[in-house]
Amino acid sequence: MGGEALKRLLRHMLWKLIGKDYIPLNPDWDVITRGRDFGLVGNASLVSRRYLPVTYPFHIEPDWHIAYQMRGSASGQLRFALSIPDTEPFCEVEIRTTLPCTWLVERRGESLFGNGELLTTGPLPTSAAWLHGDLEFTTAAGEKLIRHTSHRVRCDAGTGAGYFHGGAYADYETDPGIAPDAILDRLARHYALEGRFLDVGCATGLVVKAAQRRGMDAEGVDFSDWAVGKANTRTGGRCRVLDMDRADATDFQPPYNIVLMHSVIEHFTKPERALRLVFDLLAPGGIVFVQTLNADSLLHRLLQNDWAGYSDYTHRSPWITARWLETAALRSGFEVVEIALNGVWNENIRDEVWRSFSELLQTHPASVLLAQEYGDITEIVLRKPKTVAMRNALDWST
Repeated sequence: MGGEALKRLLRHMLWKLIGKDYIPLNPDWDVITRGRDFGLVGNASLVSRRYLPVTYPFHIEPDWHIAYQMRGSASGQLRFALSIPDTEPFCEVEIRTTLPCTWLVERRGESLFGNGELLTTGPLPTSAAWLHGDLEFTTAAGEKLIRHTSHRVRCDAGTGAGYFHGGAYADYETDPGIAPDAILDRLARHYALEGRFLDVGCATGLVVKAAQRRGMDAEGVDFSDWAVGKANTRTGGRCRVLDMDRADATDFQPPYNIVLMHSVIEHFTKPERALRLVFDLLAPGGIVFVQTLNADSLLHRLLQNDWAGYSDYTHRSPWITARWLETAALRSGFEVVEIALNGVWNENIRDEVWRSFSELLQTHPASVLLAQEYGDITEIVLRKPKTVAMRNALDWST
């Protein structure tokens, strides 16, 4: 079977799966783990652990409204616990119920209700970015069905320490997606790591510091006062606070040889304006590396408003797609050196079923579709032509 025929077959199979009720957060299938082999299977005889089939929202508002819709056909005891990460539950309850059923958890002011009944709780967290829900259903025959869930709460932790430690990241400094040397190695494939380096959205200065270690004249800008303070301690005062939605060329000292925009352009209200500005800041032949989300991804189509691209309250342009980014870069005057789609944006790492489905999508041959069409992450390397045609001065007030 040819490559195009295989992609058509995989696309057909995935869209068939999308119409079913068992993926991705609400599978009826069971999950097994055999060493490093993750998979979704329907043969119960192979399953060493049973998971409760349940639909639930991943992304919820500050006034919690979590509807766990459990399927099946059994009577038994449901135990439910709600907590914030790394703490004891502030709510625990047991009820007799019959599957299928709905367990509706609602926050009303400082009280919590389950299916309309007031629940006994400890103090409710006031600024939680995550909630962990644990469900355990024990049938009359003694069989246990379990599910561990995570819920991203839309909270406003500002742009200070709370954003980088709990608001958007569990811990920005150790986040696996922030790999400074891997980013620089990627850039080195297209441009010698020398000259002047600008990190737009430098956060706490991890990449700026890595670029300094490799001999570059590196600096950074970021919207967060708190992050820039940390970055300056790390980089010797080479970072500063700047809002790219309002910045213009006079806020910089061009030209730069390399500009990095890693996980930042989705935070701008005017992302194309930022691309045009960066174009003007680059030296002829200089490059920019942009990593951002892809709103055309398979998981966005599956999860809709529960997609992780919408879970960060500071994402002001979560609609960015790989196609839009490429087109906007060309309109801004860049040459596209390389563009790649990859990855599954899986923040719900507590849910074994969801994690297994994510693993399945990233294995060959399904990963072919992620890489070519449906990945959650877009990475694009752009070059400013060495010979740039004259154009009218940009009006940076727009």
